[in-house]
Amino acid sequence: MSEAISFRPEAHPSDADATKQAELTKELTGMAETSNEQHKRDQAFEKYAGYGPQYQKANAERAASAKIKVDEFGPVTIIASINVDPQTGTTIDGHDYNPEAQSHKDIENAWQKYLLETPEAERFVVFEGDSESFTDRDTAIRLRTEAGMMMFFADESGVDRVSGEPTDLLVADELEKAGIAREETALLFTLRSLATHASSESIGDMKFQFYPHMESVGFEGFHVYSEEEKKVFAQTDGEFTDQSPEAIAKRAEINQEIFEKVSPFVEAWNKSLNEYGLPQLVVTENQEIVFEDPRSRGDVAKSANPAGTGIHSERMAATTEIRDRHILDTITDATRAGKKPFVVYGGSHVVSLEPVLAEYYGNVQSS
Repeated sequence: MSEAISFRPEAHPSDADATKQAELTKELTGMAETSNEQHKRDQAFEKYAGYGPQYQKANAERAASAKIKVDEFGPVTIIASINVDPQTGTTIDGHDYNPEAQSHKDIENAWQKYLLETPEAERFVVFEGDSESFTDRDTAIRLRTEAGMMMFFADESGVDRVSGEPTDLLVADELEKAGIAREETALLFTLRSLATHASSESIGDMKFQFYPHMESVGFEGFHVYSEEEKKVFAQTDGEFTDQSPEAIAKRAEINQEIFEKVSPFVEAWNKSLNEYGLPQLVVTENQEIVFEDPRSRGDVAKSANPAGTGIHSERMAATTEIRDRHILDTITDATRAGKKPFVVYGGSHVVSLEPVLAEYYGNVQSS
């Protein structure tokens, strides 16, 4: 019997087809790796301590030590900063702006150890807050505490650095999904900013505090003022430094613009402030927006504590959880890129993230 003849051509893919297949395979592999990585991070974040009893116990132990805490999770070194009262030796809430503080010297020692032990290509710094540049260590600390110091050290050593912070817009978007209005988020950010620099001094005109946060959460019509525009508000001994007619006119123009943009939100903010146990805002005849019953930054700091009770604390905890998830993503992105990140953050963030990082990377070594 003669052999059957097939009219189907043999499969000899073209170079173009082979390339397309390879690209598709790579894309599918990348999608699977991304999906697996996302799942791994989500699983790890289920261990998030938040600000409940587990966090409060761990944070109390950290505070009692009155020193920085250094954790090592595999390739990650993460340091919980601390602010210690030099008079009493006890821990104070907030960050330390004293360049001579022992905590900063301890962080610096840990940094020098990190430089010695970490190859140049693997060095990477994750810091808290927005990015800036500084000319010297002490100025960096006075302006931005340990975050400023780490930015200065990274630049001095030629080490890549990145903020671990999500944008205000991202946080506002996430909170809006949870039913928190965008103007409410701007209020939360404003109060958080006041609490960061807690003091006993009474808070003055709030419209300049509100305006940049309204811009950062995405309200239309708000913009970032240039450094030149800001200079007309510079003061010396409580008086405006520039008293030229041009500066006076520019101040009046900016003051009017900010007031017109911010004042329509006072009524909505007052409803929230009432829930927070804080006094109402009032609009004065000279277009200032102030607390009816004067409050200090320290008073606001107590109200804004995410580990506290009440709706203000609950909402602050919600914003902090979004920040903490972004810190995790920043750290894990770095290690997946082959880096060994050196991370310095406020102690509360580190304590909340410890169980998450332990779940993701494995056992922790603390000192």
